[in-house]
Amino acid sequence: TFATTLLYAATTLLNSGEPTATDSLLDVLDSRRDALSSLDDLRWEHLRARLDGDGERELRALREAYSLGPGSRAGYNFAQTAVEMNRPREALATLEQLDPDRGELRGWAQYWTQLAHAHHLVGQFDREAAAAREMRNRYPERRIALVLEVRARAAEGRIDAVQELVS
Repeated sequence: TFATTLLYAATTLLNSGEPTATDSLLDVLDSRRDALSSLDDLRWEHLRARLDGDGERELRALREAYSLGPGSRAGYNFAQTAVEMNRPREALATLEQLDPDRGELRGWAQYWTQLAHAHHLVGQFDREAAAAREMRNRYPERRIALVLEVRARAAEGRIDAVQELVS
């Protein structure tokens, strides 16, 4: 009966690759949206739009959620969705406003992944490599950081740097 908990369960299910279960929970929540805070209602809208494949609606919901809850993960979610929709400049503008050491982003290694992806998509390979190195420094157990740095150096044509990184 606790609507916010169901919303977080729906988010977890979607992130776990369970769209049918996510859809069912969102349907249950649809009749209880008045019990959600404004921010949580926008999270519901984001999830529904994602399931419906409506990227523009999803971005609108996430943009508004970020304005309501700048310390929440909504800014990251907006940036991730913007990268997925090939809008890396919008992603960068948002990511660069976020503080990865505060709020819900603290300890969130994926912030650096999205930052690197966005830099890569706009051809800023040095900045992509810097984001990947920062991720490797902060989260040495995350192998994706090395992959991202190798990708940046390969995109620059720096085969020597690629060989150094992988040896």
